[in-house]
Amino acid sequence: MRVSLAAMRAAVLLLLLAPAARADRVRHEYVPPEVLRLPIGAPGAAGVEGGDPLPAAMRRDGERLPPPGAADPDAPTFDPPPGAGSAGDIPRPREARPDRQTTQDNALTYHAIFNPTVAPLRRNVVFDQVETDYRLTTRPGPLRDAPRGPRAAQPGREMFWGDIRVTTGRGPAPIPSVAPDMRILAVQTEPPIEVRFSKDAADNYYVEAAHAGDVRVVFLVDADAAYFSAPLPGNVPLGAQAGQPGTALPPAIAEEGRAVLAEIGVRPDQPFDQGLDRLVAWFRAFEAGDPPPQVGSIYRDLALGQRGVCRHRTFAFLISARAAGVPARAVQNEAHAFAEVLAPDGHWRRVDLGGQAPSLDFKNAEDHRLHRPPPDPFSKPGPWKEQYSAALTGRRGAAPRCAARRRPWARACGRRARRGQGGEPRPASGVDGVGPRAEVPLPGLEGGEISLGPDDGSQGGEGTDGGLPSAPDGPARAPAVLRLDRGDGVVEGWRGEALPSPVTGALQAAEGGALAGVKVQIYLVPEGAGSPRPVGQAVVTGGDGRFSAPVVLPPTLGLGRYRLVAASADGATHAAARSDAER
Repeated sequence: MRVSLAAMRAAVLLLLLAPAARADRVRHEYVPPEVLRLPIGAPGAAGVEGGDPLPAAMRRDGERLPPPGAADPDAPTFDPPPGAGSAGDIPRPREARPDRQTTQDNALTYHAIFNPTVAPLRRNVVFDQVETDYRLTTRPGPLRDAPRGPRAAQPGREMFWGDIRVTTGRGPAPIPSVAPDMRILAVQTEPPIEVRFSKDAADNYYVEAAHAGDVRVVFLVDADAAYFSAPLPGNVPLGAQAGQPGTALPPAIAEEGRAVLAEIGVRPDQPFDQGLDRLVAWFRAFEAGDPPPQVGSIYRDLALGQRGVCRHRTFAFLISARAAGVPARAVQNEAHAFAEVLAPDGHWRRVDLGGQAPSLDFKNAEDHRLHRPPPDPFSKPGPWKEQYSAALTGRRGAAPRCAARRRPWARACGRRARRGQGGEPRPASGVDGVGPRAEVPLPGLEGGEISLGPDDGSQGGEGTDGGLPSAPDGPARAPAVLRLDRGDGVVEGWRGEALPSPVTGALQAAEGGALAGVKVQIYLVPEGAGSPRPVGQAVVTGGDGRFSAPVVLPPTLGLGRYRLVAASADGATHAAARSDAER
């Protein structure tokens, strides 16, 4: 393992595994594909139980998930016929027109259709064509049979139950999906009828039957785990797929797109992972507010003004990505819009750019699990993590709480939340608390903003939702200035062993002067996906404000690149600080 310590952004690069005993070091070891930046699929369900026509249950994350129960009389109909729907039904638009209403959305409503629920990132409709007037549409073309799969857990694929109401007998009826390559594993209908599943070139899904009327369709599906989260290849340029149908743009809009890319510093010759990350970071930095000045086209104004909610971000990202040579599509549902891109490894990736709304009314969420894949590989600016879509996908366990503290997006989550002992939502997989707990919170993670769990090798803290403990309330105080001593450099270390030398630094008040007697905690912060992990016990600054913290690398720490970050505690005269804060 190599350790690179910088005064502002100390990083740890883990290359090798070693047990605690130095004499037993392993010089050669299997390196997981994610470390090599190769495609990898998260493990799918653990198994499927027998049954006919539906399996009796599927098992995932150590939990048994039976098929949906009795029909809900209040369940919405998906894309009802004109004039036949009710206010609670889910419409499916045929096009998306960009607009300049860039202020925050009103309260949103989202229906749980799949279990685990992919809220709020269900695919209701996918647009894969940009018209000359900037409308997003779906290319016309023949439908093909939707893929079928075995009723068994498959490596690299994740399983979901679906439960929808549709009206058949009028041709192919649109249905929602969880991913572009969703496979049908088992199906049951009420009333019992023969149905055919199909999809179009944009991977919109449909069901059709000779029966005319309302039909409940319960089905088991699986999908490529890489769609939800997987490393991106970096050994090909961003524009390697230029010329494919998924990159098509009207000539004038393509020229605008290239001009926008030049403005934001994205080039088609950049490595795919770096270029796409730069593009995602730009559009995740959008903010809701007054429309940008009208100095050009609606695309150029939105893209360079970085203004708008989910639909504006998705629209502008789609054009920019295609202009860079990345096949991209826009996805919408009743509460959210997001994008998906085709990576050179042949796997589609979901790209959630965020959105802003005062609340999210989560319907039909009882007894649903919340699908929470590993964090995606893209940059996550602070404001993006506070938005409703990032907050939902960043939580582990059951469907969202109905009254989460400090979470304006969680207003009403359905008729009841799945609860365990004491009325708290039951986690998807237990956090056993192994390892030291953080004595000092890392600023920016208070209130459960990032949930620590066993997936990334981290341990839960004592704060809300498995986050770190929050700093005390009180009058505003200037943050302290926390610095690490080491400059850029690389040293070698081994998991289960101490770093060659302690981590040292100093803590000062904002106006100068040493801060003595303050606790300082060291964290390992992954570069890219993953949650920060406290290491070792907190140390206390001396009379000169200096500290020295020995660091033993946890034996279970995942391979990869980390930043070594120090965090100081809140005090009566100063606010908490972190060593990688911009100054």
